[in-house]
Amino acid sequence: MALRAKIMAQLRQLDWARGLRAGLAVAVAMMVCRVLGLPMGWSALGAFEGNIVDNGGPYRSRFASIAMLMGGGSLGAVLASQASAYLAWTLALTAVFAFVVTYLRAAGPPFTTSSVIIMVVYFVGLDHPSASLAESLNQAGLFLGGCACAAVLSLILWPVYPFGHARRAIGTCYGVLAQSLAEIDAALASRSPVADAAQHEESAWRTRWFSLAHIFPNRMRSALETARGSLGSVRARTPARTIRGRNLAVLLETADILLGLALALIELAERSVREGGAEGIAAARQRLAWLGQAAALVEQALRERTRLAEVERQGAALIAAARATNGAADSGAMFAAAFHSLDVECAQNFETALEALTGVSTGIDPVFSIRKRQIQTGRVQDSPMREAQAGAEQRLRKQSPGTLELLQQNWTFASSALRHALRTSAVCVASVLLVRALHLPYGEWMALTAVIVLQPYVAHTWRKSVQRVGGTIAGGLLAALLAVFIRSPEKLIAAVCITSFFTLAWYAVDYAWYCFFLTPTFVLLTLRGHHGWGVAGIRAMDTLLGAALAVIAVKLLWTESEHLRLGAILARSATANAAYLSAMRRYWNASQAERVDAGRDILSPARRQAGLANNESEEALERLMMEGTQGPAASVRTEHALAFATYSRRLTQGVTTVALLHPRPPGGEWLDFVDELRDRLHRIAGLLGGEDAELAQPRATLPPGEEQGQGVRLRRQVEVLEKSAVDLAWEPATAREIGKSFPRRRIE
Repeated sequence: MALRAKIMAQLRQLDWARGLRAGLAVAVAMMVCRVLGLPMGWSALGAFEGNIVDNGGPYRSRFASIAMLMGGGSLGAVLASQASAYLAWTLALTAVFAFVVTYLRAAGPPFTTSSVIIMVVYFVGLDHPSASLAESLNQAGLFLGGCACAAVLSLILWPVYPFGHARRAIGTCYGVLAQSLAEIDAALASRSPVADAAQHEESAWRTRWFSLAHIFPNRMRSALETARGSLGSVRARTPARTIRGRNLAVLLETADILLGLALALIELAERSVREGGAEGIAAARQRLAWLGQAAALVEQALRERTRLAEVERQGAALIAAARATNGAADSGAMFAAAFHSLDVECAQNFETALEALTGVSTGIDPVFSIRKRQIQTGRVQDSPMREAQAGAEQRLRKQSPGTLELLQQNWTFASSALRHALRTSAVCVASVLLVRALHLPYGEWMALTAVIVLQPYVAHTWRKSVQRVGGTIAGGLLAALLAVFIRSPEKLIAAVCITSFFTLAWYAVDYAWYCFFLTPTFVLLTLRGHHGWGVAGIRAMDTLLGAALAVIAVKLLWTESEHLRLGAILARSATANAAYLSAMRRYWNASQAERVDAGRDILSPARRQAGLANNESEEALERLMMEGTQGPAASVRTEHALAFATYSRRLTQGVTTVALLHPRPPGGEWLDFVDELRDRLHRIAGLLGGEDAELAQPRATLPPGEEQGQGVRLRRQVEVLEKSAVDLAWEPATAREIGKSFPRRRIE
């Protein structure tokens, strides 16, 4: 029964829609070539690889990924097929082509998505030498046609949303919040706070009230934990997915925060009922209704994919209503100060949710969306403060590096991107030399295995090697069996469609199963002559050699296994943010004459180090999410790490905005406030590093005013980092599940 339950759980994780789309694309490409009397292999390869590089995200980045595959793959196929007959040219071309294609990954998407697939097409071209340039161009044209078929199907006719189940699970959290608040508001409406109410009516109302108040947090917590597991189980194959994951993590953490605010409102409503405050009940109902509407809007946006412009319009109206409520004359209500504080918190968290929805919808981090939303909601006024904020955001926007700048920044041997490009180039050249020297039949399988298995880090390369070898050997046996019985083009088309379907369905779920179905797909696409059990053995041997070559290369050429400790990496991002706050403190202490130099020599280096630390955290997290299936506990911890990396980045951006807006501290209280945040970040770093750090409670207070909102946002971000660090450090984790990311800790 346990085995059956495990199998059913894995089957539910399969990406059925993506598999069906891949099978359909390959079928269409092969049938068109069959009708036109053209070779089917290259066209089917283009359709198949086009589906692999489409990992979701904004349409622009998805199109760019497929376009990069079309351009780089067709160019590689032509060059390889022409140079294949000449060993010297082949070695030189392989070295240069592998280095360039792999190094371009440093520029981010779409290069990260398509680089390995382009190398796969290149090696297929090496194995299919052409007698003339016209023949090579014809092969490239068939490949482009297959890619175009995949692009039309993926981008226009059948787009697939890999984060769909996580979106729905998080939307359920907001739906539970909205529904529960509506029920509680209805209960308040049915209760009039009069002293002479009938005793049985009072007893019945209290029974209903306590039932709702008790069920609400239980339902909400259950929905939150389900959503955490759902989000943590999604494998991120591209940064576009990780950006969506980060913003979904923000929405999940915001739902958790809103749960606490809702419980506070419910408590105030209950105290108002108990103490006979009609105005307090009315004030609580007004806030509960507003929060329910806000939650319902987020749920609708996540579930129904409402247009972003419509969500922003309705969200702006709700935020304006919240400010109107906060400014209303309800000072006579009981707990007016508490209601005021909750109004501010609810509005700010709802704004955070709207910003995260922008990232989920576009696949682009909403770094500069606050100013836009302030304009929409009427908060921006002609004031020096607003003008300074606009200027600060404009300067921040100019600091975003472009493609060429990213490539220039990584053009140093200290960059893992450059080292991995050199390592890949060396492995590809060694593969070609071994194949030619040993006269290995089907030698491209060795090179394909080496370039696919090779990862920048030792643990990932070893894990993928084991999975690749096991999956390929088993898949080779299946391919040999299919090749024996396939005797017609129609059977070949059917078999390739089925294997393509299962390959893409398993793609982001289990790498071993992915390799198992990938092997017969490639074998059948490149089927030439008779294939028997001997061929399956040869391919298994080539796979073993390629995997061994990749492991040897990553072990001997600039080993980078020491960077795999995710806990230590996250701790470094917290330490870097603490150093950034200290730098801002020193910047504030500089005199007017020294301020320009202080900004250049103190503030800018600290900002750069914080940004690099955040980049390192996000890259480590992407590597963690690219691993194979994890247990439920590991998936939840992945979500905690996702939230930590996201809020660390947001904290850096918030500190940057404050530093650019305020060359001097906005008030004397800010010095103590910055010291408090710095100390809390150091404790967070210690906690992630395995120390018994005591987390401090907020002690500094900020005066009311516009700057207070910035301070509240910074403090809330640090609180989320604390919560995530506690969840990461205190939950026991096995080294196998998280790659020795965190020390074992337990709550005494």
